[in-house]
Amino acid sequence: MELNEIKDLILKAKESNAPTLDLWLKGLTSLPPEISELKNLTELNISHNEFTLLPPEISELKNLTELNISYNEFTLLPPEISELKNLTVLDMSHNEFTSLPPEISKLKNLTTFYIHDNEFTSLPPEISKLKNLTTFYISFNEFTSLPPEISKLKNLTKLNMDRNEFTSLPPEILKFCLDIKWAKAKYQEKGIFIEGNPLKNPPIEIVKQGREAILRYYNSLENDFGEEIDENCLMEILQKMGTNEKEIQKILQNIQKNESESNAEDSLLENINRIITLNLTFFGIGPNFNEMIRLYLERKKRQS
Repeated sequence: MELNEIKDLILKAKESNAPTLDLWLKGLTSLPPEISELKNLTELNISHNEFTLLPPEISELKNLTELNISYNEFTLLPPEISELKNLTVLDMSHNEFTSLPPEISKLKNLTTFYIHDNEFTSLPPEISKLKNLTTFYISFNEFTSLPPEISKLKNLTKLNMDRNEFTSLPPEILKFCLDIKWAKAKYQEKGIFIEGNPLKNPPIEIVKQGREAILRYYNSLENDFGEEIDENCLMEILQKMGTNEKEIQKILQNIQKNESESNAEDSLLENINRIITLNLTFFGIGPNFNEMIRLYLERKKRQS
């Protein structure tokens, strides 16, 4: 498509006040500056073209909520991306990106982020600022580790890590209360997906058994890693159940003191079993999570 034709499309979108602009598969290599005139645009799709750079004028599209730049030849995101503060969906998959700029931290409304099928080897610590992120695809890259800051993404319900270069399971992912699956991620399926990595620690046969087997593996090494993870996960579940901080501390104190007059642990287990059984999809965890909670409570009693 010729540049003049693109300008005509932009003009028509401006005149009609169209909320979306689809430039998919147009053979484009650049966007004209006139793109900045679409002040009310909420969705922009420029996928399946031959772009290598986003123009600075992209920063004027402050009402954008969805931006699809997949299947191009991008290597860098411009600093101007930080101005798109209303973005909730960003698809930059199937390009040649090797890193994310620090400015990515400004996109605090992102809920869905696709960076799969690129050439990434690491994530910046600023990834922790994306507090509203629920879906994150980093598959088909060259990751060998994840930054500790990723564990701060408390709203994450789906992390696809398939087909990278992980030889050790990143400990950060166990801090999420999510099932770990050696399987291809299905649409809307929640969990952490890690198929196709050359894992050695834990062995792949352990990882294939899921989260509980992985925690047992770490516990068998006689460290407190698994127990620390259990406690973090327990706290998260209790908070999702609406239990306030004071109630949580009281429950733990009762368990740790092993007070005979209190059935706090039984009551807690009943509530956890009931709510998790009814909300497995919401929590993104597997049915064996109940057993993990019980083991955690038993350890606390033995320590008292």
